[in-house]
Amino acid sequence: DHTPLVLTRLVLDQQGHEHPVSVPVSFGVTYNLHLASVLNESTTLHFLTATQTHQEELYVYSHTFYDVRSSDYAKGVEPCGGTICGSKEHNKNLHVLSNLSRNKGLWLSQASNCCSLHQCNGRSHICQPSSNHYKNEKGTQGCSSKKLSSFSVMSYNIWNFNTYHKDSREYPNRMYALAGLLKQANPDIVSFQEVRFETPLGENLGPSQMKYLISQLHDYQFVYQPAQMQGNSLEQGRTEEGLAIFSKFPIIHHDYLLLFRNQSNSADQNQRVCLHVIIEMPIVGKVHIFNTHLSLSHEAREESVKQILEFMLSCGDEPAILMGDLNATPEEKAIRMLTENTMLLDTWSYLRPEDFGFTFSCIEAELSKRIDYIFLKQTEKVTPENIEVVQDKTK
Repeated sequence: DHTPLVLTRLVLDQQGHEHPVSVPVSFGVTYNLHLASVLNESTTLHFLTATQTHQEELYVYSHTFYDVRSSDYAKGVEPCGGTICGSKEHNKNLHVLSNLSRNKGLWLSQASNCCSLHQCNGRSHICQPSSNHYKNEKGTQGCSSKKLSSFSVMSYNIWNFNTYHKDSREYPNRMYALAGLLKQANPDIVSFQEVRFETPLGENLGPSQMKYLISQLHDYQFVYQPAQMQGNSLEQGRTEEGLAIFSKFPIIHHDYLLLFRNQSNSADQNQRVCLHVIIEMPIVGKVHIFNTHLSLSHEAREESVKQILEFMLSCGDEPAILMGDLNATPEEKAIRMLTENTMLLDTWSYLRPEDFGFTFSCIEAELSKRIDYIFLKQTEKVTPENIEVVQDKTK
């Protein structure tokens, strides 16, 4: 899909009179690919999103995959989430989009031609090591060969290309430290906010922060969804920012929700989204992960929370986790809306009620606010065990 933009420029005619002319502008092309790799009775389905800049450089934004039986694939049977079927179940005012299909109006529902990777009329998920996949301690990337009694999730705002020092040459050092922290924490699922593609920045690491994250997190499938294109794109080149989710287990579906925005409010100048993936976990089954970065505007945060809560209704009885940078402290209305009269549990308040759990400091020496959260939908399948703020004590 092209990313279209039309500019109005003034041109002179032969008499010297100015006339407005619309000039189309493109910052690049996005390709959505669906590949099937067949090996005996197993078919591995790959879903990739790649973007090409106007300089004809290619960057991978998403790569997810999972196995199905070849006989099922031939019949068009895929896991719910891989195939979108049925009628619309969300409020029509919710704008849910996905790059998994040409059809941008996709809605999840149960249907006879959708099945679980673990069980569907006697069929089971096939998980075999393959040289075509990334390797990790669990065997084939995205597949666990042993029973899983617990898993870990992390939320991380990586602060785009900012650095503590004004000198942008400090940026690579910050990213090296970020990679070290991620490898030390070793989460099974990690949600990132403020992930950027910014043409003139990045020093030797280049303009795509996703490219660097992918290079460091070999054991993961991943999805990146830009939420906004920055105004400086016209002057200095393509600049966009968004959300990403990385998972060591198969991502069988992903989509995103466009959140409320009041363009007349100076605190709400950037489009926000909520990124949603469905992950197939051993024993547990499907787990829904929601990642978001809310507005600086109180109004937008509260309206966005309403949208997200309705968006999460699509999970049904399946486990769900909402995490991200909500730009709001616990006493604010937007946060209270998430926990009052809902099934969502603020895991920090539940597990460590005596601790502040500060997560934010910008460039101050000490953390001073809690604006990052991990909410868990209360079910019997998944219960919280431990939570901590991970730091490396560097700036």
